[in-house]
Amino acid sequence: MIGPVRDNGDGTTSVTVRYICEPEFDHRWVSAKQVADRHPDPALQGEGSSAASAAWWQSHRQDFTCDGAWHSDTFLIGTFEYGFGALERGQAWIQFCRMSPVAIRVA
Repeated sequence: MIGPVRDNGDGTTSVTVRYICEPEFDHRWVSAKQVADRHPDPALQGEGSSAASAAWWQSHRQDFTCDGAWHSDTFLIGTFEYGFGALERGQAWIQFCRMSPVAIRVA
């Protein structure tokens, strides 16, 4: 990560990161979670960890460049899709997720 999560003053935050991903990934997601005391908590690293969160903001509205090269970019996170609580000064667990396309056959 390059920089902290920054409050944009409009109910969104931004985080600037350096990342790399391959072209076959077409679904991307960014989120930030905090526990009530805003300190690091390993519980936020697991599947379904939003249940342990006092705040969870996210966005699927990201435009990652996935071409196998390193990039730096700033991503917007908020509750405009789904989320709860207020991110506050302290530490947050920042998560980036990418999924490759899956072919589904329906009989």
